[in-house]
Amino acid sequence: MNASVVLVDDDPAVLASLEALFEASGYVVHGFSSAAAFLARMSDLPVSCVVTDLRMPMMDGLGLLATLNARAPAAWPVVVISGYAGVADAVRVMQAGAHDLLLKPFSPGQLLAAVQGAWARRTVNSPEAVDGVPALYAALTAREKQVAEHLVAGANSRACAEALGISPRTVDVFRGRILRKMGCATTTALSGALAGLQPRTRAAACS
Repeated sequence: MNASVVLVDDDPAVLASLEALFEASGYVVHGFSSAAAFLARMSDLPVSCVVTDLRMPMMDGLGLLATLNARAPAAWPVVVISGYAGVADAVRVMQAGAHDLLLKPFSPGQLLAAVQGAWARRTVNSPEAVDGVPALYAALTAREKQVAEHLVAGANSRACAEALGISPRTVDVFRGRILRKMGCATTTALSGALAGLQPRTRAAACS
């Protein structure tokens, strides 16, 4: 069975565009013009990755995240999209449990990668998985862990390169490898994935 995706956006044009993108990519698509419309049908749908706009009337993306967390914690991975989101918005979105936050305009490839990463992260964090994110992190090489720690601390490629004595280009190569191994589409998503690991565990792994 193909993976399914739920799309929630109050803009009809954006919703139609997203539906076309995911249908062309082989997903089973369920589109809704509001969070309330989706929640009313949620029990009839298979567990899906949810792509939701952040700013919507009545219930916004954060409200939808909170409701999903209350009904089925971690079961429905969520990717939030927004035309504008400040740092405070981004922090709230990630703390609420979203897999990723993408700012418009983003490429179709970025959104597809975020949804694929959300599914991958849900898989490793599901009850059937033994160790989840810690296992993925443990599988990184020592250098990958060092690069990851600098990136999630907010360092850009140049700052990370100077700290580790490598080139910025090498950092970018490591970044792509780390995101792929961790099932994350962006560094923001990586930060969210590593947030739950004990600092002592991460520090020991990088020593």
